[in-house]
Amino acid sequence: MNFFYELTDLLGEDIAPHYQEVMTEILKTCMREDNFTKKDKAEEGANPAKNFSLDSDSENVEDILNMEVDLACLDEKAAAVNAVGYMFFSAPNTSKAAMNEITAALEHL
Repeated sequence: MNFFYELTDLLGEDIAPHYQEVMTEILKTCMREDNFTKKDKAEEGANPAKNFSLDSDSENVEDILNMEVDLACLDEKAAAVNAVGYMFFSAPNTSKAAMNEITAALEHL
């Protein structure tokens, strides 16, 4: 995603011929379903609060939340939202045409 917003920063409004194609792919990433699944109580074993530690190296987010979280998916979505913002900032006139799509994708989050 970094590539696309750096390219938009470089080209500005000249990105217009390719903007819709790039933005469509970025918005698909934003609209991707999250992969959160609740852990079964039998799998859990111990109390998650009991396993909590202030030491960030020993901390397992899945144990604390009692959910399995796809962090790669969340990272991709965060990068996509960042790219949308930078692209809008770098090419505001071109971005206005896609405003409805952008708003719908961001509301989906």
